[in-house]
Amino acid sequence: MPSSKIPQKRISRFLIALSALGGFALVGEMAARYVLGLGTPPLYVADPLTEYRLKPSQQLRRFGNHIEVNRFSMRSKPLASNARGQRRVLVFGDSVVWGGNQLDQSLIATELLSEPGIIEVGNVSAGSWGPGNMLGYAKRFGFLDATDVVLVISSHDAADNPSPAPFRGDLNRPLESPPSAFVEGVQRYLLPRLGVRLAPSPAPSSSAGAEPPPAKPTTATDPRVQQALSDLRAFLTLARASGARLVAVQFANREEARSGQLQLGNQWIAKVLRQERIPSLQTGPVFRSCGPIDSLYTDGIHPYTAAGQACLAKAIEQALQLQRSN
Repeated sequence: MPSSKIPQKRISRFLIALSALGGFALVGEMAARYVLGLGTPPLYVADPLTEYRLKPSQQLRRFGNHIEVNRFSMRSKPLASNARGQRRVLVFGDSVVWGGNQLDQSLIATELLSEPGIIEVGNVSAGSWGPGNMLGYAKRFGFLDATDVVLVISSHDAADNPSPAPFRGDLNRPLESPPSAFVEGVQRYLLPRLGVRLAPSPAPSSSAGAEPPPAKPTTATDPRVQQALSDLRAFLTLARASGARLVAVQFANREEARSGQLQLGNQWIAKVLRQERIPSLQTGPVFRSCGPIDSLYTDGIHPYTAAGQACLAKAIEQALQLQRSN
């Protein structure tokens, strides 16, 4: 007759293994959440006008850094209900203005420019936005009684257009919170580094980065360029019609800042700004004056260091002074 002890041993081993696995998962979750700061990514909402934008009214911590999003999808504190006597500056841009997750909100350029009771600065941005996304935001919310509008625009924006397909979220712009911090760490950071994809990406979006970027346009007659520059002109027209003072900041990526030479996209943008008679400032000279170029950028485009954001704030401040002198 078979001994009943053998099944009991197997059950005990299974329970021990299950407990060990549960303990490992718990330790992994705690480490991912409280050591790495995962599990609470900024969330986004799909919007037929903007393609996507930050989900309104968020307060969260990411990698230990505070991130706040107001009810107008700005990475900023709530706008004052009564702004009399103070300037309200809206800074439009993409990931350059957004400031990244690596820095606390207090260190991003728009916050550095804010002076309570004197100047209120709204950060109107999202990663991979182009002129069409910003135009959509202006149509959605208007300019909210801004006294000043600053457009921060880069060379790649000359061919960056919203996708006509509904936005369904992606790893960098999730619509919902991840099931756990550990799962987010594996899916968003570990597996991509290993070249592993668990499932097809959501519906592709040209500006959301779901697919490898297409070849860079080499002529201004490229349909992508024509569309982006047309959206840029429309945005400038709306901003000017709002009565706000308008200025552009042409942001230099690391290569442009280092060489002092504008890439084609920035050249095309500069031509539009001249034609529309919009005061503009090139950030290349400003960034070269701020210190070693490599200390200001974390990659080829993003000034996601405290020094880089301080230098961007300096450039925007100079642009505002330029604007007032015109």
